[in-house]
Amino acid sequence: MQWKLKNKPLKFKVITLTIFLLLIILVFITLAESFAPEPPLLELNQARIQIEVARKENAELYALEYYRKAERSWQLAQQAWKKENNKWSFNRNYQQVRNLARITAEQAEIAKISSLEIQDSLHTVILIELSKVKNLISDYMKQYEMVTTKPSIKKQMIQSEQLMREGVMALQTREYYQAIQCIDKAENSIQNATREMSRVISEYFSQIPQWEQWVVASIQESADSQKVVLIVNKMEHYLEVYQKGIRVAQFDIEMGSNWIGHKEYRGDKATPEGHYLIVKKRENRKTIYYKALELNYPNVYDEERFNKNIENGRLPLDAEIGGSIEIHGEGGTGSNWTDGCIALTNSDMDSLFTLVEEGTPVTIVGTLQKKIPRASR
Repeated sequence: MQWKLKNKPLKFKVITLTIFLLLIILVFITLAESFAPEPPLLELNQARIQIEVARKENAELYALEYYRKAERSWQLAQQAWKKENNKWSFNRNYQQVRNLARITAEQAEIAKISSLEIQDSLHTVILIELSKVKNLISDYMKQYEMVTTKPSIKKQMIQSEQLMREGVMALQTREYYQAIQCIDKAENSIQNATREMSRVISEYFSQIPQWEQWVVASIQESADSQKVVLIVNKMEHYLEVYQKGIRVAQFDIEMGSNWIGHKEYRGDKATPEGHYLIVKKRENRKTIYYKALELNYPNVYDEERFNKNIENGRLPLDAEIGGSIEIHGEGGTGSNWTDGCIALTNSDMDSLFTLVEEGTPVTIVGTLQKKIPRASR
C-alpha cells in the first residue's frame, strides 16, 4: 500500500510529460504548416482548363504536336506535384510545379490557336474544292444531258454526287479531314466518269462517216425509186421522212433508255442502228401503242454481229438477240422510256402512218455531227 502511494506522483509526472511533449509536437507541426509554401492550385487549375479547351477545339486532331507537348508538360507538373506532396510540408518547394503548370497552359493555348487556324484554313480550302467538284458535276450534266449514260459511268456519277453530299455534312460537323477525303474521292469519280464518257462519245462519233454514207444512199434511193424513206437520227432525237429524195416531214422521237450505241442483246434497252424495212403495219387492237410499224430487226448484219460477240466472249452464251423493234405511238413523255423501240406522239404517228407502207426502208444512224445536243426534251 505504501509502495502504491509512492508511485502515484511518478505516474502523474509521466502522463504530464507525455501531454507536454505532444503539445510541443503539435505546436511544431502548426508552426511548420504556417511556414509551408502555398500549393500552386490556381496555376494547376488554369493549366487543366487550358488543356480541356484545346481538346474541345480539336487540337488532338489538327495541332497534335503542340497538344502533345502540353500534355507532356501537364504530366511532368502532376509528377512534380506528387513528389513535393510526399515531403514534409515545411520542406516542400512548388516552384517547379508552378513553372510546369505555366508552361502547360502556354503550350495548350498555342495548340488551341494553331488548331483553330488550321481549321479555318481547311474550311476555306474545302469550300473551294467543293465548288470545283460541283462545277465538274454541273459541266458533266450540261454536256451529256441528252446522252444515255452506261451503267458503269452512271455508277461513278451517282457516287460522286453522294460523296460530295457526305463531304458537305462532314464540313458542317467540322470533320475537315473526312470532308477532304470525301471531296477528293468525289472529284476522282466525276473525272473518271467524264473521261470514260468522252471516250464513249469519241468512239461513237468515229462512225459518222459511215452514217453519212448511209443517209446519202437512203436519200438517193428515195429519189431513184420515187418512194418514201425514213431516216432516224438518234443523237438529235428526230425521224425524217423523205419522199422522192426530198424531206417532207420531221418528227421528234423517244427511244430506249440505253439508246447510245448499237443494240446487242435482248433487254439492253438499246435502239439498233442500220438499214431496216417496215415489215408490218399495226393499228387498233393489234398493238398496245396506238399504232405501230414493225421493223425487220434483227437483220442479217445484226445476227452476224451478235454471233461474233458470243464467239469472242463479249456476250454470255445464254444471251438472246431480241426482236420486236417498232416505230410506235404513245410518245411525247419527254424521256427515253422504251425497251429499244422508237416512239412518236399519237398525232405524229397518225401523220407518219399514212406516208409509209410495208417495205418502206428505215435507216437508223447515231448522229451526223460531232456535237451533243444541249436542249432537253
